[in-house]
Amino acid sequence: MKKLLATTLLLLLSSSLAFSVQQPVNWISYSSPEGRYNISLPQQPKVSTQESTTADGEKFPQYLTTVTEASGLIFMIGYFDVVSGTVFSADVARDAMVKSASGRLVGENAISLGGYPGRDLNIALKLSTTPAAGESASQIDYVDRARIYEAGKRIYILQAIFPKSVESDVNVRVTKFFDSFQVVKAEASTTVSAN
Repeated sequence: MKKLLATTLLLLLSSSLAFSVQQPVNWISYSSPEGRYNISLPQQPKVSTQESTTADGEKFPQYLTTVTEASGLIFMIGYFDVVSGTVFSADVARDAMVKSASGRLVGENAISLGGYPGRDLNIALKLSTTPAAGESASQIDYVDRARIYEAGKRIYILQAIFPKSVESDVNVRVTKFFDSFQVVKAEASTTVSAN
């Protein structure tokens, strides 16, 4: 009888765990006609533009789409067009990302998206908390998972940034985010998917 009860409890626990890690529901399909991409996001994003500068000092616009969740998980899609007369280097972009975040490159893989070359990056970060009055700041370990794609003269940078402590809880959401990304080719308006 005890064995049957233990087996039943194990089955209930297993099925509740399986239910808790199912694919996220209620995500929206977000399309950026200007950015020529489609992606699934957990909610309507904030869209902004910022000015960036090439190594030669030439300014160019960079477009950002951001979703921040209560868990601390941040989804970002950035894109820009390579400035005429310059060459994009994924190595330089990777090194700049790691350096600007004072991070450490943990892993890197070559990937592609419908024939477009890309990189899959895993960067470890330590971010300081803002202390309350009378308290000292502390360091929190973060993970920055990023993908960089070079689609002709357009560069896409996708990032999922989250506290290391919630990594196992957000992995399904992060995978859904990356796998749903599609580039819409301008000339034929066809879609290139990550799958």
